[in-house]
Amino acid sequence: MPVVVEKPAAVTAADAEALVELAGRAGVMLTVFQNRRWDESRFERWRPTLDPTKSRENLSPAEGGGVLLDLGVHLIDQAIALFGPVAEVYAEIDSRRGAPAEDDVFVALHHASGTISHLHASAVTPSPGPRLRVQGTNRGFLVPHLDPQEAALGAGPQPETVDDWGRPEQWDYGRLIAGERSVPMPPGPGDWPRFY
Repeated sequence: MPVVVEKPAAVTAADAEALVELAGRAGVMLTVFQNRRWDESRFERWRPTLDPTKSRENLSPAEGGGVLLDLGVHLIDQAIALFGPVAEVYAEIDSRRGAPAEDDVFVALHHASGTISHLHASAVTPSPGPRLRVQGTNRGFLVPHLDPQEAALGAGPQPETVDDWGRPEQWDYGRLIAGERSVPMPPGPGDWPRFY
């Protein structure tokens, strides 16, 4: 039976390699659930005080704590899926609330293709930026907020009971922008359940 692992799959490369080897010996498909591959390059929250009930905020990086392992893995996975292999990495990592692990991260990926991805993950950002911003030579594309599926699931409805599941409200559409010109781009509906 195929196995889906919640992220991060492991806290070290050696542990991840051992997991892949075990799945190979057992003859089962193994994957990590990356439900956010297509929906952000910035993941910022405003949680100025450490919450003792949130385990990831109170664990060291070696134990799987911190925003880099919690949120950063989504951002890095998305950038590699969109722009290909990475040739060089630069990062700024900080613990601003005195947590055992980092709570504010900036990562710059220099892809072999020449593209540069700037990725942000933070628990201490009072004014979060857009979820996705792509700058081209003639136009940019901006997505203001997070994919609505997580909030919808948290509110209770199930995907099969809602028309247009995972489609943001019109005010929340991505926009194709060229200077003063800004055109809304209606998205297709989200479909996290299709993964299974």
